[in-house]
Amino acid sequence: MSQPIAYGIDFGTSNSSIAVAYPTKEVLLDELSMPGVASLLYLDSSGLELVGENAVQQFLLGIDPTQSRLMASLKSHLADDLFTSTKSWGLEWGLEDLTKVILQYFKTESDRRLDADVKRVLIGYPPVFVGAEGDQENLQNLALERLERAAFLAGFKEVEFLDEPTAALYHDDLESGINLAIDFGAGTFDVSVVRYASRPKRTEVLATHGTGIGGDLFDRAVFNLALYKRFDFEILNYGDPIKEACMIAGMLGLVRDSNSLSRMATLIHQKPRSGLRLLQRIIQNGQAYALSKAVEKAKIELSQATSATVELYRRDAGIAIHEIIVRDKFENEISHYINQVFEIIDLTLKDAGLRAREVDQVMLTGGSCNIPLFKRKVRSKFSSSNVISEDVASRVALGLAREARRIWS
Repeated sequence: MSQPIAYGIDFGTSNSSIAVAYPTKEVLLDELSMPGVASLLYLDSSGLELVGENAVQQFLLGIDPTQSRLMASLKSHLADDLFTSTKSWGLEWGLEDLTKVILQYFKTESDRRLDADVKRVLIGYPPVFVGAEGDQENLQNLALERLERAAFLAGFKEVEFLDEPTAALYHDDLESGINLAIDFGAGTFDVSVVRYASRPKRTEVLATHGTGIGGDLFDRAVFNLALYKRFDFEILNYGDPIKEACMIAGMLGLVRDSNSLSRMATLIHQKPRSGLRLLQRIIQNGQAYALSKAVEKAKIELSQATSATVELYRRDAGIAIHEIIVRDKFENEISHYINQVFEIIDLTLKDAGLRAREVDQVMLTGGSCNIPLFKRKVRSKFSSSNVISEDVASRVALGLAREARRIWS
């Protein structure tokens, strides 16, 4: 096989993946492509840097909690002009330094498996980064500049970008005509309208938009339905960081938040029968991440079944959670978010000068597209279109690799 010429990297809020561009084709690369790697970063005072599940395990097993950190959802901070750097143990990291570690992990692992040193990369990005809605042009540019610097720091020499929903449409299964791509992931909801012609092959992006709504917020809905009362969260003040345990990043942050843990202990002392005692026990026994994954698993199951169970049993630690969630209540909890993303679809169509009935094909990518409520509304709105639902985490990465092949072949 010839040498690879570039990588396509889908740098996601909760999960990232890669595909490889060769002169005549693009290919996936084992588990680095699908299911991909969790976008989690571990740092400690010794200089150790880990990515993905290894980062979580090292964090949870760390002997001295004051000497290590776990960072999640870095992509969500790229457009935050107030977040410039973070400090620990006399060391300082800019946001580019942190993002670099994840991009470098993909480059190093891919280069090793391919016996190559690939210097070109095409990176996907959301049409609107989280936090860029208020000052979109400036903050969007800031996010892309940071991502570009991170890629250079990771060892790439040539860096290009393509928005993620458009990348999802760069495949042979497109129909000539108007194609609409929806990428509904963990952190963002992104839409592109593309006019595609197969002979001669020509692609024209007509409009693209996005918003910071994704599967992480749906984890929150499942957690609150299953565990809000069980953990007595109603006794907490509005905005209390302990409530952020409803999402993976918040739960992992709580594990090492000494102020929140101390406040939790005080509340438990004041109210010994409080459900917070169970949450405290889960954290003390190293089961915080396991609980978050159980919540996420239940959310995924609700796409296939009308009910799901949040389960976590550790009998020796006195942990027994078995909470049933029904789909109707879950969909009621998230309906306002679904309505908001359809407003984004309407805005994108308006900017493209199109009506829903003029769309020939709709391509759905991202795990949140599997939510039945969302699917029903898509099929209703685009009743005259061919709707394709791809449960393939690597589709965007493959599209990026295909465009990288076109750019650099």
